[in-house]
Amino acid sequence: MALKIKIDITVDTELLKARYPKGGNISDHNIIDMVQDQGKFEYQDGNRDKLISIVSPGSSLKWKIKSKQKGVNLDLLDYVDLDGNMSKVFKSKPGKAGTDDEYDGAIKADIGQKSINTRYAFKFCIKNESATTWTWDPGVDVPFPPVVP
Repeated sequence: MALKIKIDITVDTELLKARYPKGGNISDHNIIDMVQDQGKFEYQDGNRDKLISIVSPGSSLKWKIKSKQKGVNLDLLDYVDLDGNMSKVFKSKPGKAGTDDEYDGAIKADIGQKSINTRYAFKFCIKNESATTWTWDPGVDVPFPPVVP
């Protein structure tokens, strides 16, 4: 069942700037909260806590980032493939569609009868402060047989 999945990423920018003032890869899951409105997701413990979105073939994903603090605007800069599986999962590299600040990605419909997953990182910054960037590493699983939420 193809779903339209929206993932909201909320960043505690005060904590972010205190713990990672020079930018870098975020490993403290207390800084970021992710909420997904359809499909299924879970936090998976590995080297660090990370969100795993569980989706079905043909689904679309939309990521939006915002700050927990009012008056601080964030900008998604890039979707970075961490394991080389992005092209096996997505029709094309997720990116901004139009002038909105959301990233869109479309899961391939013809993945076949196999389970596949990908790890990725979102690179982001505070708007108008692009010299300092951070990355956050969640993941996407496309299990077979598909999981129906």
